[in-house]
Amino acid sequence: MLHKQKIFTYLYQGPIVHISSTTYHVLHVNSLSGKNMTFKSLVISAAIFVSINAQAAIVSGPDIISAPSLISDDTGATNNSQQGFNEQQSYLLAADLDIDGGSIASGTVIDSHMIFLNTASGNSYQYNKLWTFSGDILGVIQQKNDLVASNYLGHDDTTYELNFNNVGLESNESYSVLGNQLTLTMKVSEPGDWIRVITASSLVPAPVPVPAAVWLFCSALIGLFVGRRKTA
Repeated sequence: MLHKQKIFTYLYQGPIVHISSTTYHVLHVNSLSGKNMTFKSLVISAAIFVSINAQAAIVSGPDIISAPSLISDDTGATNNSQQGFNEQQSYLLAADLDIDGGSIASGTVIDSHMIFLNTASGNSYQYNKLWTFSGDILGVIQQKNDLVASNYLGHDDTTYELNFNNVGLESNESYSVLGNQLTLTMKVSEPGDWIRVITASSLVPAPVPVPAAVWLFCSALIGLFVGRRKTA
C-alpha cells in the first residue's frame, strides 16, 4: 500500500519554525536580566501528522492495474479489455474542474481514476462493464480538451500523451452512473479510448484532537518563566 502523509499546522502567535518532521513554536520571554530569551516548546500536536492508508479507490472492475509509465495511443500501455488505475487521491481542487455536462466546484476534495481500452492491433468490444469505486462518482471526463487540461490529476509516475482526436468515447460508446458505480461500453479500433472518472474522496483526513498532556507541558514551561519574572 502507498502511504501518504499530510501535515496540518494550527496557527499560534509567534513564528513557527519547521525542522525536519517536527514543528516548534518559538516563544520570546523576558528574562530576569531584561534580555529576550528564546526557548522551544515542543508542540507535537501543533503539526498534526495524519497517515493515510491510500486504499485502492477502485473497488472492483474488469481489471485494476498499477499506474503504467506511459498513456498514449501507439506507444503507451495496451490491452484487449478495459483496465483502470488510480490517479491522484484526496486532491483538493484549487479551481473548478470541467467534466461532461458541467463542472466540479473548487474546494472539493476528489479522487481521480483512469479507465482505458487500447489494443495493440485489431478491434475490441467491451459492453456494459461495471466499475465500482469507494466514493460516489462526481463526473466523467472524456473530451480531448478536458482530458488534457485535467492531466494534473494524473498519477505522478505516469506520462500522459492524450492530445489527439477521438481520445475519448465516440457515438457508438456510452457510460451510465449510479452512485459509486459506472457502467461502461467501449468499442475500439484505432485509436483507443481513455476516460477519467472523478469520485468524492473517501480519504479526507480529519484533524486529530490535541492531547491534553501537551498543553499542560506548555503551560508549565510558560508558568516557570512567568514565575521567575515575578520573583525578580
